[in-house]
Amino acid sequence: MRHRLITAGFAAGVFAASCFGMTGVAQAATLETTTNDSTTTGYTGLYGGGEFAIATFSLGPNLSPLGTGVQVNSFVFQTFCLEANERMVFGQTLDFTVDTSANAGGFGGGNPDPLDARTAYLFTQFWNGTLSGYNYTLGTARMDSATALQLAIWKLEDELGTSSLEDAYNNNSAAMAFVSAANSAVASGGSWFGKGLGDVRVLNLTLNGTNLQSVLVSVTPIPLPPAAFLGLGIMTGLGGLGLVRRRNRPTMV
Repeated sequence: MRHRLITAGFAAGVFAASCFGMTGVAQAATLETTTNDSTTTGYTGLYGGGEFAIATFSLGPNLSPLGTGVQVNSFVFQTFCLEANERMVFGQTLDFTVDTSANAGGFGGGNPDPLDARTAYLFTQFWNGTLSGYNYTLGTARMDSATALQLAIWKLEDELGTSSLEDAYNNNSAAMAFVSAANSAVASGGSWFGKGLGDVRVLNLTLNGTNLQSVLVSVTPIPLPPAAFLGLGIMTGLGGLGLVRRRNRPTMV
Protein backbone atom coordinates (compact mmCIF):
# COMPACT_ATOMS: atom_id res chain seq x y z
CA MET A 1 0.00 0.00 0.00
CA ARG A 2 1.08 3.59 -0.53
CA HIS A 3 1.67 6.59 1.66
CA ARG A 4 1.47 10.21 0.64
CA LEU A 5 4.33 12.61 1.09
CA ILE A 6 5.06 16.22 0.28
CA THR A 7 8.54 17.31 -0.72
CA ALA A 8 9.85 20.84 -0.56
CA GLY A 9 13.14 22.70 -0.74
CA PHE A 10 16.05 22.47 -3.16
CA ALA A 11 18.62 19.74 -3.84
CA ALA A 12 21.54 20.21 -6.21
CA GLY A 13 21.93 17.35 -8.70
CA VAL A 14 20.23 14.00 -8.13
CA PHE A 15 18.54 13.17 -4.84
CA ALA A 16 19.74 10.03 -4.15
CA ALA A 17 14.58 6.04 4.16
CA SER A 18 7.53 -0.12 10.24
CA CYS A 19 6.50 -2.88 8.70
CA PHE A 20 9.00 -5.60 9.38
CA GLY A 21 8.95 -7.78 6.27
CA MET A 22 5.85 -5.98 4.97
CA THR A 23 5.40 -3.48 2.14
CA GLY A 24 3.58 -0.27 3.00
CA VAL A 25 1.18 0.66 5.78
CA ALA A 26 -2.57 1.16 5.41
CA GLN A 27 -2.56 4.86 6.25
CA ALA A 28 -1.81 8.20 4.61
CA ALA A 29 1.43 9.98 5.45
CA THR A 30 3.15 13.24 4.64
CA LEU A 31 6.86 13.88 4.34
CA GLU A 32 8.77 17.03 3.46
CA THR A 33 12.40 16.90 2.39
CA THR A 34 15.02 19.63 2.26
CA THR A 35 18.78 20.16 2.14
CA ASN A 36 21.02 22.82 3.70
CA ASP A 37 18.87 25.80 4.60
CA SER A 38 19.39 29.28 5.98
CA THR A 39 19.02 28.13 9.59
CA THR A 40 21.98 25.73 9.53
CA THR A 41 25.70 25.93 8.90
CA GLY A 42 25.76 22.81 6.77
CA TYR A 43 25.03 19.08 6.71
CA THR A 44 24.52 18.13 3.04
CA GLY A 45 27.41 16.57 1.14
CA LEU A 46 28.56 16.75 -2.48
CA TYR A 47 27.59 14.92 -5.68
CA GLY A 48 23.84 15.48 -5.22
CA GLY A 49 23.61 13.08 -2.29
CA GLY A 50 22.75 13.29 1.44
CA GLU A 51 22.46 14.23 4.17
CA PHE A 52 18.90 15.28 3.50
CA ALA A 53 16.60 16.52 6.25
CA ILE A 54 13.05 15.30 6.70
CA ALA A 55 11.23 18.41 7.86
CA THR A 56 7.81 16.85 8.53
CA PHE A 57 6.73 13.25 8.93
CA SER A 58 3.21 12.32 9.96
CA LEU A 59 1.22 9.07 10.03
CA GLY A 60 4.16 7.10 8.66
CA PRO A 61 5.87 4.11 10.29
CA ASN A 62 7.14 4.48 13.84
CA LEU A 63 10.68 5.86 13.82
CA SER A 64 13.58 4.58 15.90
CA PRO A 65 14.88 7.14 18.41
CA LEU A 66 17.65 9.33 17.01
CA GLY A 67 21.01 9.30 18.75
CA THR A 68 22.65 12.32 20.32
CA GLY A 69 23.77 14.94 17.82
CA VAL A 70 22.04 13.44 14.78
CA GLN A 71 19.01 15.72 14.67
CA VAL A 72 19.41 19.05 12.89
CA ASN A 73 17.30 21.88 14.32
CA SER A 74 13.66 20.76 14.44
CA PHE A 75 13.88 18.36 11.50
CA VAL A 76 12.45 14.90 12.14
CA PHE A 77 15.40 12.89 10.84
CA GLN A 78 18.27 12.89 8.34
CA THR A 79 18.60 10.46 5.45
CA PHE A 80 20.68 9.41 2.45
CA CYS A 81 19.79 8.23 -1.04
CA LEU A 82 20.30 4.80 -2.56
CA GLU A 83 20.28 5.51 -6.30
CA ALA A 84 22.88 7.83 -7.79
CA ASN A 85 21.01 8.34 -11.08
CA GLU A 86 17.41 8.71 -9.87
CA ARG A 87 15.70 12.07 -9.60
CA MET A 88 13.77 13.75 -6.83
CA VAL A 89 10.82 16.12 -7.21
CA PHE A 90 10.33 18.95 -4.72
CA GLY A 91 7.19 20.92 -3.92
CA GLN A 92 4.73 18.18 -4.93
CA THR A 93 2.79 15.50 -3.11
CA LEU A 94 4.44 12.13 -3.68
CA ASP A 95 3.56 8.53 -2.93
CA PHE A 96 5.90 6.15 -1.14
CA THR A 97 6.04 2.58 0.06
CA VAL A 98 8.06 1.13 2.92
CA ASP A 99 10.17 -1.71 1.56
CA THR A 100 13.39 -3.69 1.93
CA SER A 101 14.47 -2.99 -1.66
CA ALA A 102 14.90 0.01 -3.95
CA ASN A 103 12.56 0.08 -6.92
CA ALA A 104 14.21 0.37 -10.35
CA GLY A 105 17.61 -0.19 -8.74
CA GLY A 106 19.55 2.77 -10.13
CA PHE A 107 22.89 2.07 -11.84
CA GLY A 108 23.29 -1.41 -10.35
CA GLY A 109 21.16 -4.20 -8.98
CA GLY A 110 17.85 -5.62 -10.09
CA ASN A 111 14.31 -4.36 -9.96
CA PRO A 112 13.67 -4.40 -7.09
CA ASP A 113 17.22 -4.02 -5.79
CA PRO A 114 17.52 -5.51 -2.26
CA LEU A 115 19.13 -3.28 0.35
CA ASP A 116 22.61 -4.45 1.35
CA ALA A 117 23.09 -5.42 5.01
CA ARG A 118 26.31 -3.40 5.06
CA THR A 119 24.38 -0.27 4.10
CA ALA A 120 21.90 -1.04 6.88
CA TYR A 121 24.78 -1.32 9.34
CA LEU A 122 26.28 2.04 8.35
CA PHE A 123 22.93 3.84 8.38
CA THR A 124 22.05 2.35 11.76
CA GLN A 125 25.31 3.62 13.22
CA PHE A 126 24.71 7.03 11.63
CA TRP A 127 21.13 7.13 12.97
CA ASN A 128 22.29 6.21 16.46
CA GLY A 129 24.99 8.89 16.42
CA THR A 130 27.68 6.24 16.86
CA LEU A 131 29.21 5.95 13.38
CA SER A 132 32.96 5.97 13.95
CA GLY A 133 34.65 8.67 11.88
CA TYR A 134 31.45 10.67 11.29
CA ASN A 135 31.54 14.28 12.49
CA TYR A 136 28.05 15.35 13.61
CA THR A 137 29.03 18.99 14.24
CA LEU A 138 27.20 21.21 11.76
CA GLY A 139 29.48 22.83 9.24
CA THR A 140 32.19 21.77 6.82
CA ALA A 141 33.22 18.71 8.86
CA ARG A 142 29.69 17.28 8.83
CA MET A 143 29.32 18.02 5.13
CA ASP A 144 32.57 16.16 4.47
CA SER A 145 31.33 13.22 6.54
CA ALA A 146 28.03 13.23 4.65
CA THR A 147 29.89 13.13 1.33
CA ALA A 148 31.97 10.19 2.50
CA LEU A 149 29.01 8.21 3.85
CA GLN A 150 26.96 8.80 0.70
CA LEU A 151 29.83 7.58 -1.47
CA ALA A 152 30.22 4.52 0.77
CA ILE A 153 26.50 3.73 0.47
CA TRP A 154 26.65 4.08 -3.31
CA LYS A 155 29.71 1.82 -3.38
CA LEU A 156 27.93 -0.89 -1.37
CA GLU A 157 24.77 -0.56 -3.46
CA ASP A 158 26.71 -0.76 -6.76
CA GLU A 159 25.78 2.83 -7.64
CA LEU A 160 29.17 4.28 -8.61
CA GLY A 161 28.04 4.15 -12.22
CA THR A 162 30.13 6.99 -13.61
CA SER A 163 33.87 7.55 -13.78
CA SER A 164 33.50 10.77 -11.77
CA LEU A 165 31.76 8.96 -8.91
CA GLU A 166 34.32 6.12 -9.04
CA ASP A 167 37.12 8.67 -8.81
CA ALA A 168 35.36 10.51 -5.99
CA TYR A 169 35.11 7.28 -3.98
CA ASN A 170 38.65 6.13 -4.73
CA ASN A 171 40.00 9.48 -3.58
CA ASN A 172 37.94 9.63 -0.39
CA SER A 173 39.72 7.77 2.41
CA ALA A 174 36.80 8.28 4.81
CA ALA A 175 34.37 6.66 2.36
CA MET A 176 36.67 3.67 1.93
CA ALA A 177 37.04 3.41 5.72
CA PHE A 178 33.24 3.27 6.08
CA VAL A 179 33.04 0.44 3.55
CA SER A 180 35.85 -1.44 5.29
CA ALA A 181 34.07 -1.07 8.64
CA ALA A 182 30.82 -2.36 7.12
CA ASN A 183 32.58 -5.38 5.62
CA SER A 184 34.07 -6.25 9.01
CA ALA A 185 30.77 -5.73 10.82
CA VAL A 186 28.79 -8.20 8.67
CA ALA A 187 31.56 -10.82 8.58
CA SER A 188 31.48 -13.83 10.88
CA GLY A 189 32.18 -12.62 14.40
CA GLY A 190 31.41 -9.01 13.46
CA SER A 191 29.01 -6.80 15.38
CA TRP A 192 26.39 -6.96 12.60
CA PHE A 193 26.82 -10.62 11.68
CA GLY A 194 23.44 -12.25 11.03
CA LYS A 195 21.42 -9.07 11.67
CA GLY A 196 20.43 -8.48 8.05
CA LEU A 197 18.72 -5.10 7.66
CA GLY A 198 17.98 -4.66 11.34
CA ASP A 199 15.54 -1.74 11.71
CA VAL A 200 16.49 -0.07 8.42
CA ARG A 201 13.94 0.20 5.63
CA VAL A 202 13.65 1.90 2.24
CA LEU A 203 11.15 4.62 1.35
CA ASN A 204 10.47 4.25 -2.39
CA LEU A 205 9.10 7.49 -3.79
CA THR A 206 6.84 7.85 -6.84
CA LEU A 207 4.92 10.61 -8.60
CA ASN A 208 1.86 9.59 -10.63
CA GLY A 209 3.26 6.09 -10.86
CA THR A 210 6.72 7.20 -11.98
CA ASN A 211 9.68 6.04 -9.89
CA LEU A 212 11.64 8.70 -8.07
CA GLN A 213 14.42 8.39 -5.50
CA SER A 214 14.67 5.79 -2.75
CA VAL A 215 15.84 6.94 0.70
CA LEU A 216 16.67 5.31 4.02
CA VAL A 217 14.87 5.31 7.36
CA SER A 218 15.11 3.44 10.67
CA VAL A 219 11.83 2.18 12.11
CA THR A 220 10.47 0.36 15.14
CA PRO A 221 7.72 -2.28 15.30
CA ILE A 222 4.18 -1.00 15.80
CA PRO A 223 3.08 -2.23 19.27
CA LEU A 224 0.06 -4.49 19.45
CA PRO A 225 -2.93 -3.24 21.50
CA PRO A 226 -3.38 -4.81 24.98
CA ALA A 227 -6.28 -6.95 23.77
CA ALA A 228 -4.05 -8.50 21.13
CA PHE A 229 -1.43 -9.38 23.73
CA LEU A 230 -4.17 -11.03 25.82
CA GLY A 231 -5.25 -13.08 22.85
CA LEU A 232 -1.68 -14.08 22.12
CA GLY A 233 -1.22 -15.08 25.74
CA ILE A 234 -4.27 -17.33 25.65
CA MET A 235 -3.16 -18.89 22.37
CA THR A 236 0.35 -19.41 23.71
CA GLY A 237 -1.03 -21.09 26.79
CA LEU A 238 -3.20 -23.42 24.75
CA GLY A 239 -0.28 -24.15 22.47
CA GLY A 240 1.86 -24.98 25.48
CA LEU A 241 -0.73 -27.45 26.76
CA GLY A 242 -0.74 -29.09 23.38
CA LEU A 243 3.01 -29.43 23.48
CA VAL A 244 2.93 -31.02 26.93
CA ARG A 245 0.33 -33.51 25.81
CA ARG A 246 2.31 -34.42 22.73
CA ARG A 247 5.45 -34.92 24.76
CA ASN A 248 3.61 -37.29 27.12
CA ARG A 249 1.99 -39.17 24.31
CA PRO A 250 3.52 -42.62 23.67
CA THR A 251 5.48 -43.01 20.47
CA MET A 252 3.56 -44.83 17.78
CA VAL A 253 5.58 -47.32 15.70
